[in-house]
Amino acid sequence: MTDIDLIVKEVAKVVSGDPGKVNIDSRSAGSGDVFFALKGSAFDGRLFIKSALEKGVSLVVSDTVPADLTARETAFVRLTPCVRKTLNLVLREIYRDPTAGMKTFGVTGTNGKSTTVFLVHTIFKNLGFNPGLISTVSNIIEGDELVKASYTTPDSPALYKYLSAMKVSGKDALSLEISSHALDQYRFYGILLDSLMLTNIPPEHLDYHVTMEEYLKAKVKIFEMLKVNAVAAVNTDDPLFAASLHLMKAPALYTFAVKRDADFMAKDIRFSPESMSFKVESRKFGNFLLETKLIGLYNVYNVLGAVAAILPLGFERKKIIEAVSGFKPVAGRLERVEHKGDFHIYIDYAHTPD
Repeated sequence: MTDIDLIVKEVAKVVSGDPGKVNIDSRSAGSGDVFFALKGSAFDGRLFIKSALEKGVSLVVSDTVPADLTARETAFVRLTPCVRKTLNLVLREIYRDPTAGMKTFGVTGTNGKSTTVFLVHTIFKNLGFNPGLISTVSNIIEGDELVKASYTTPDSPALYKYLSAMKVSGKDALSLEISSHALDQYRFYGILLDSLMLTNIPPEHLDYHVTMEEYLKAKVKIFEMLKVNAVAAVNTDDPLFAASLHLMKAPALYTFAVKRDADFMAKDIRFSPESMSFKVESRKFGNFLLETKLIGLYNVYNVLGAVAAILPLGFERKKIIEAVSGFKPVAGRLERVEHKGDFHIYIDYAHTPD
């Protein structure tokens, strides 16, 4: 048993299985809580360890011991190499691993994440699952109700609360939109994926990652989340992804592309103002036609990638094709506006050069 495992067991025992006693904000810390001193981009929780101890917390989990602590206070600090990973493992333990037994999919990339995560949710549903969803737009926790997302990425306590509620409501599949920030900060640590997709990686968020090399490193951390028999689908028309396949370790990795040879290729692409179609060519899974209400070349990649990520899991191809055909565009993602004029209006939240 590792040091982290020992801390996880101790914390779960100290809080008596009550997730409300797991605290990441010293301002709300109270007697009997366990305070996790997270270092964020805006605030450093380690600066508030003494304050949390003065409020009566039972334990502090940190990666360092502040110099201003007394010997007595230091006795309540548990050291771990990664506070965020330890926090997530504690929450997974308390909530009894809520995603265990779920069919899980995660998508990351600069563009296309929201559309893809909703598309895979629709595919899961057509395959007979009762899927949940977490995205930057909205979440599906219980039933089919769309709940507006409060955060771009929920913090760990909120995330595991959502996952637990999904499990209680009978969800048996999950689609996750995972940002580079979330990967870099291990916000989804502890969740294991059956399938993942990498959409693309043009320059973005360099105010946070600084260099494209660091941005790429954050993205490929998603491969650490894969289960032992998992599938990964990677867009190799993206030159940086194509040059970095050696960094992507997956039990089964499939490439998809429009412009170059790949495991899944889109051919004979046809666009109209309301829809598009293309033929999928795959040496392993055959050739077949996809028709969709989505439009635009970037959506060819989104649809092709989703199919490349889900079909190799062994599901019926016909059901996946049906789901793609019936899927409606996500609000604000090249969303067509109906009107009586002889021109077309679309709403799109694009915020990158391409």
